[in-house]
Amino acid sequence: MHRYRYATADGQGLRTAVTSFSAVVLAEVEELALPHCHNGAGGAPIRERADGTAAARLRRAYDWMRRAGPTLHHREAITRLASAPPVRVTWQVHDQHARLLEITDIVVDAQQDALVYEFTCRAAPRHPRPTVARHPFGGLPTRVPGDDGDHRDTALLPQATPERIPMTTFTTSDGTELYYKDWGAGQPVVFSHGWPLNADAWDGQARLVAEHGFRAIAHDRRGHGRSGQPWQGNHMDRYADDLAELIEALDLTDAVLVGHSTGGGEVARYIGRHGTARVAKVVLLGAVPPLMLRTEANPQGTPKDAFDAIRAGVAADRSQFYWELSEAFYGFNRPGAAVSEGVRRAFWMWSMQVGLKGAYDCVAQFSETDFTQDLGRIDVPTLVAHGDDDQIVPIAASAHRTSQLVKDATLKVYPGAPHGLVGDFEKAFNDDLLNFLRG
Repeated sequence: MHRYRYATADGQGLRTAVTSFSAVVLAEVEELALPHCHNGAGGAPIRERADGTAAARLRRAYDWMRRAGPTLHHREAITRLASAPPVRVTWQVHDQHARLLEITDIVVDAQQDALVYEFTCRAAPRHPRPTVARHPFGGLPTRVPGDDGDHRDTALLPQATPERIPMTTFTTSDGTELYYKDWGAGQPVVFSHGWPLNADAWDGQARLVAEHGFRAIAHDRRGHGRSGQPWQGNHMDRYADDLAELIEALDLTDAVLVGHSTGGGEVARYIGRHGTARVAKVVLLGAVPPLMLRTEANPQGTPKDAFDAIRAGVAADRSQFYWELSEAFYGFNRPGAAVSEGVRRAFWMWSMQVGLKGAYDCVAQFSETDFTQDLGRIDVPTLVAHGDDDQIVPIAASAHRTSQLVKDATLKVYPGAPHGLVGDFEKAFNDDLLNFLRG
């Protein structure tokens, strides 16, 4: 257990301290977190002080602080906190290796200019299920003091219930554990996500198809999300083989394969290596095939310098890189765009769950892999869907060419749509997806 004094650099006092500890999630959402918050004395431990207030009283105090914290006057906070510390809250947090830890913060004192709290961290039980979907704020970036007094950016997942449900995983032939979700019953629809995301990026579509009589299956690619992070095997052939092993492990037949961005390349390579014996239809959304990289044979492609810059950004400061990438990914950098901070935070959270090695290696795989021959092996009905304002995978070198290379392809273009579809663009795609599945 470690004890810290949380204060502000300019002496503004307890209001900022209360906001930072008890309402940081709410404050982040409402853009009220103050940038000068930091641990006084660099997070150095201070003298311990015991307090034994009843648990029920602590919960009431925390709930009150969570609601009122961001707008609380510091004098009122001093009075309130002085009458009801300590306040305890437990979080779940994924570290940089995607290991799940359990963190407990306990407010033990309210001073005139600071909040005093204890911090403990331990490994969470194996296979707990994050409860982010049931929490109104989701997992958001904040700062948690480390044992040595430094700070690490991380994604906090508030523990909404004590429920512990094992995750659904399977182990590939090379020993890598892959996470997947399996919703509903009926004809299987298998979703492959883009870089640097995970299966959660497909939740809207997975719920949609499951509610309409299909079985939705979505996995976290190796190196991504809740799946294992091996040093080896972060290449397109292995991604495709992982998908094949999942399909075989679940004994799926008559499946519809749906791939977004890098996931579209994974689907194409799967068919190139394993054929369509288990496949009924294919959907490629904003997909990278046939080839993203500009070459003499592909003059409409993207210059290699752009992908070198992605690798450099990931290696140097991936947290900041992913946050900035979310703008172009969802088209929020366009004039008049309705920016959703929640969507950007979700993108950041998913991206930060990708291991650095897997994220770095994957850039070459989605940008330099030539899927031309794979597309030629697709012999089932295929929906090629793409936004014509996609800044990540430009449509000219991707969907337009893919629709010509696939024998039975239908091209659907969404005017003004970005790479990541939200709002009306997402609704339009969802309608087309359902119609295609039913057709």
